[in-house]
Amino acid sequence: MTIPKEALIFILADGRIHSGSELGSKWGVSRAAVSQAIGKLDLPGLEVFKIRGKGYRLKEPLYLLDNAAILKSLASGLQKKIASLEIFHSLPSTNTYLLEKSHAFVDGAKPQFHICMSETQSSGRGSRGRKWVSPYGHNIYLSLSWKFAAGSNSLDGLSLVAGLAVSNTIRLCGIEGVGLKWPNDLQIDCRKIGGILVEVRGEAPGVFQVVVGVGINLKLSAEIMNEVDQPWSCLTEHGFEMELRNHFAGQLISGLIHNLEEFQTKGFSHFQSEWAALDVMHGKEIVITTQNGSVSGRSAGVDRDGALKVETPNGVQIVRSGYVSLKIRSNL
Repeated sequence: MTIPKEALIFILADGRIHSGSELGSKWGVSRAAVSQAIGKLDLPGLEVFKIRGKGYRLKEPLYLLDNAAILKSLASGLQKKIASLEIFHSLPSTNTYLLEKSHAFVDGAKPQFHICMSETQSSGRGSRGRKWVSPYGHNIYLSLSWKFAAGSNSLDGLSLVAGLAVSNTIRLCGIEGVGLKWPNDLQIDCRKIGGILVEVRGEAPGVFQVVVGVGINLKLSAEIMNEVDQPWSCLTEHGFEMELRNHFAGQLISGLIHNLEEFQTKGFSHFQSEWAALDVMHGKEIVITTQNGSVSGRSAGVDRDGALKVETPNGVQIVRSGYVSLKIRSNL
């Protein structure tokens, strides 16, 4: 009999020592078979130690995602708005999963949200196609899908609104100092703690499937992030307690649904002043690289549609989301 990887991790998640005999008896296999199964737990960020003469344990306890615990943490009345909440051991990408599953979603009388989360991603994506490092059981990898009935230009500013939902959730945990970097990054002390990836697929005239992907660093190590080429941080460095992981996920989903529903009816202008208060780029000299060249100047915040305003010698230029990289000049 093959030991299911997910079930083995579930038992080890308590961080205690489990003997080979104990584990083998659960599936009716030998200690050698247990050892082989342990050796196949080759997931990023998951470290299993063999304690000679005693058994196996994880480097640290894991607080695995739990559907019931997440739903219990939702704001009042939101469960009826969620058509599905799926949790996976591993996915290539939560965004890709929802985009590919869109044909199976059935629209109801009211807007319905489809949500998926994964303990890890093998092909997680960040901005500009960068790989999103996804250690197992440590962070939040979440995507939310719903139908958006409006013109495509009405989607401008959506990633900014999602970023506000994330920042508000973090503040509810008692963590201050969260800033937003246009168009899709969250920072604390100029170090990235999360990001937003919005993807859109047209399905009918004026109707879009919108998938909002959220990645949040809850707990990271220098070893797992050694290939990341930008300053990073995680919420545990600022006092977050990992046992609140499921509660955090429920609060995050609540915040996203609330903001997205308001965005659909009121647009980004409703959030403009709130976003401006968290804008870490405002007033700074920046260089924006686009597909058609670059724009240099001083960041002047965002307009009513969420586009970036840049003060240049030739006047204010407007840069829209989805086509830019943003860099603070190194000599400033």
